[in-house]
Amino acid sequence: MSIKFFVTLSYNGVELPLEICSCDTIYQVKQKIERLENITDSISPEKQELHLGAEKLKDELNVSDCEIRSGDNIRLVQKVAGVIQVFIKNTVTLEDKTVKSIAILIDPSCTVLELKQKYYDKTRSFPVEKQRLLWSRYQLEDERSLSSYKIPNDSNINLVARLPGGL
Repeated sequence: MSIKFFVTLSYNGVELPLEICSCDTIYQVKQKIERLENITDSISPEKQELHLGAEKLKDELNVSDCEIRSGDNIRLVQKVAGVIQVFIKNTVTLEDKTVKSIAILIDPSCTVLELKQKYYDKTRSFPVEKQRLLWSRYQLEDERSLSSYKIPNDSNINLVARLPGGL
């Protein structure tokens, strides 16, 4: 028996409701996403990756095989050749107390400084000179490339405030 239900699709900081069926394959879910009007660029199924938590969902599996439930949040990642997508998580407390995560597409050969500039260009919320980026156990240095840290696609990078002064 097939059951229809809604999940939340997260893409580039936007959450959209998506009606799926327990018998749908992940590839069929991707086709439904391609037809969504709320996503500005139509993304072909071949250029989509879907994630439930930390798990990447395989095209040939059914929704029920992946144990996707009503109300689950499925994250959409757009695959682009030659670039990676990283998520900058702003951990600085904002007025509304929410932590924002912004997806940025960037070439791994770019420097950390270029990543900071892309974040600023996209958000206009945090000047480059006030940004500190943290990934894994590293504080990222402006002049180094992302590839020198071996930062993989879909990584989360934390943004913290660079405070004046110090010891």
